[in-house]
Amino acid sequence: MSVRRFRDPSRVVSMATAAALCVALWPTDAWPAPPDTTPTDDASQESRAGADLGKPGDRQGCVDSFKRAQRLRRRGELLSSRAELVVCGQPSCPDAIESKCLTWFEEVRAEVPTVVVSVRDHLKRDVVDASILIDGEVLAASVDGLPLEVDPGPREVEVRSGKLRAKVRIVAVQGERNRAVLVELPAPVRPPPPRGFEMPALGWVGFGVGAAGLVAGSATGLAALLARGNLECPGDNCFLYEEQALTKGRALAHASTASFGLAAAGLLTGVLALTWRRPEPAGPRASVLLRPSGVAAEVTF
Repeated sequence: MSVRRFRDPSRVVSMATAAALCVALWPTDAWPAPPDTTPTDDASQESRAGADLGKPGDRQGCVDSFKRAQRLRRRGELLSSRAELVVCGQPSCPDAIESKCLTWFEEVRAEVPTVVVSVRDHLKRDVVDASILIDGEVLAASVDGLPLEVDPGPREVEVRSGKLRAKVRIVAVQGERNRAVLVELPAPVRPPPPRGFEMPALGWVGFGVGAAGLVAGSATGLAALLARGNLECPGDNCFLYEEQALTKGRALAHASTASFGLAAAGLLTGVLALTWRRPEPAGPRASVLLRPSGVAAEVTF
């Protein structure tokens, strides 16, 4: 094998210059393009969408909504994700962002589960005048049978009708439509009847003794007055039979006085029993109640 050597340096320089000019002037489309190794995950989509800002408007707002919509969707917050997709799907957003958001909007809308809540009372009758809350948020002011949108996952459905409350827990499945949820209200609690006037036992005894004393005192006092009035003793000089009647009248008068004293003590005891109440014992207790409908006895355990 022979080797040809160039002994003239000028010729070598001329050939190198010609080769460099050929490479510089060669068409760029004649060379094969390198393979596209750009990743296709959500992060790269966000980067490319952020770089494609060909339309005027709130471009940063479109990009932010585009990113938030993806994060919310991955966390299962479909309702919030859909709201962000509405923002980034506006015509004022860049073409790449608008196209993606419109496509994802339709997908998320199909994934949002819905429930239809019906309410019944304790007699199995339909209730319309009731508000519906899901996870503490009022979604319907009345029961109208229309579907309610919720995020997938565990949810608490609460119904309020007047003072009645009822709750049920469900698990909403992604993509499930018009799931029937029945909530039954408890029976209303009726207030207890008024207790009326309660007379302590000591009061009954005191007033009973007082009433009996008044009757006895009145009777004996009247008898004493009658016995005294039939006697004729001038100068307190009475015959023997009249003396006996006088002694009897005096005895009746003393009995009347004692009866009135006993009546006063009984009435005072009854009044004190009404005004002074001791703490009720923890054990069984019996009492008598005075009500407009009559007298009733009550035993409390």
